[in-house]
Amino acid sequence: MVSLSGQSHQDWISIASQYGAEWHDRNSHTATRYLGYPLYHNQKQLHEFLNAIKIKIARHIQLLKGRSLSIRGSSMVANSLLLSRTWHVLRVVPAPAPWLAEIKKLVRSFVLPFWPAPAWTTICLLRRFGGTSIIDIEDQALALHFVYIQRLCHPPRTTDFLSPWVVKYYQLLSGHASLLPWFMSPRSLMSPLKTDPNMSHLCKLLSRLPPLQLSPTWSHRWLLDLPLSFALSPTYRLPKLPSRYLLSDIVRWDPYRKCFFFQGRRLPPLLSQVQSIITGPNLQEMYELHLRDSIQLQIPLSYLSSPSRSLPTQESTTWLPSLLHWSTQVSTHKTCTVPSLSLTQLRRLWHPSWLQMLCRPRPPELPSPKSLIFPPSFWSRFWKMPLPHKAFTPWWRLLHGSLATRQRLYRWKTTLAESPVCALCEVAEEDDFHFFVGCPWKRPFWHDALQFFQMTHILPNESTQWFALLYFRTSFDSKLLPDAVLTRLGCIVAIIWRYHWQCIMEDHHWSHTAAFNLLTQDVLFSSLAPFNNTAHM
Repeated sequence: MVSLSGQSHQDWISIASQYGAEWHDRNSHTATRYLGYPLYHNQKQLHEFLNAIKIKIARHIQLLKGRSLSIRGSSMVANSLLLSRTWHVLRVVPAPAPWLAEIKKLVRSFVLPFWPAPAWTTICLLRRFGGTSIIDIEDQALALHFVYIQRLCHPPRTTDFLSPWVVKYYQLLSGHASLLPWFMSPRSLMSPLKTDPNMSHLCKLLSRLPPLQLSPTWSHRWLLDLPLSFALSPTYRLPKLPSRYLLSDIVRWDPYRKCFFFQGRRLPPLLSQVQSIITGPNLQEMYELHLRDSIQLQIPLSYLSSPSRSLPTQESTTWLPSLLHWSTQVSTHKTCTVPSLSLTQLRRLWHPSWLQMLCRPRPPELPSPKSLIFPPSFWSRFWKMPLPHKAFTPWWRLLHGSLATRQRLYRWKTTLAESPVCALCEVAEEDDFHFFVGCPWKRPFWHDALQFFQMTHILPNESTQWFALLYFRTSFDSKLLPDAVLTRLGCIVAIIWRYHWQCIMEDHHWSHTAAFNLLTQDVLFSSLAPFNNTAHM
């Protein structure tokens, strides 16, 4: 039994105890659960409920860490098993920002347990742009409430009981009768709406949508409800106006003449000053009132003259006017109205690199993040290749420039590298090329491994080997290498990565014989070698 007011009622508590029911009020420790959603009376109860979800996710992460998943596997698990635990609750409850940040930190530590690592925004990119398609929980928490905005953009339905409540509650908190000021200038209404977490959440969502502009097809009914501070053109040098002053405070609509007239009654000093700025010092038969987005209203001086074209006066039973002009680009060749956006399109629109995803920069301009250098076809092939599990993460980090090479660590002035020189050969600086290909201690292993896989004629030297790692081809003029060659190349990458760090951790020299034995003794790697090599073994 739940107390709707939150107060304790001893009579109801005793009745509940007689029938074995549980009583819940504002003094309870945590929220009670109904259909998976929390019913709570204060933020402390909500915090306890959400904290229990966080603990379950943290425990699940600890169990999954023992499986040593690759970047491909961990990203799939993060979306399907970890973050999916929160979607049901976030669909209704506006979770606090600190809790969302904690969940994001847990997921990031699971997907990227290494350092240096790409930025969070990078791994939230779609896979065809080099990311891992991780869903940003902070964006998703807003996007899941987009359905309430979509319902307000459509005509009311008898089955929708929530939208009328949202409209009425908005009117009580903001003092505006129309929803248009909320949709066009949500930031200006954050202060009056912040008293309720749900309305504040919707306000944040609206502020992240593409800006809504005025339309010349709108009826006068919608124009009159706009705040003066927002509706008037910035070309007017106006004093600071409170949001309570609307366009209807200085002009009125005449239903018989079908035009606007200035208010004839005595206005407050501030509105009189605004009206004098609009009309100017000279009398005219017809004034032009300039609104933002190049909308102009013709206002006659008296009834003797009227505008040549009256504004549309169709009546409407909707909460908002037609929003067909409110659109955004969702791909290189497609646009979509904002109320029709899907959750995926909405999150993609909010990504910091969305414009670069939409139109990739051309050389010499460098995109950010680095993964956008490669076309979507490159990344699509990378994720679909039958690479060995152990090769995915180091190869993906190489393409993102996030390897822990001594040159990179030394440049960042960390305590992990006292010198940029390679710790194995102690001859040259250890950059990405030197780490995988250029180190003289690793060259004999490359020679033996390529012979083992019978790829010496395909990758005869360092330049072709490095080019194959970066571009899946041996030169800019050559064809793409087949998946079979790249899969065997992935075996070499996995062994170099594993044995390099084994040498560093155990502080011993590189042995190409030991590295080659790791390659040949691995059942999966050996099975990828041509038949004559496996038969010889």
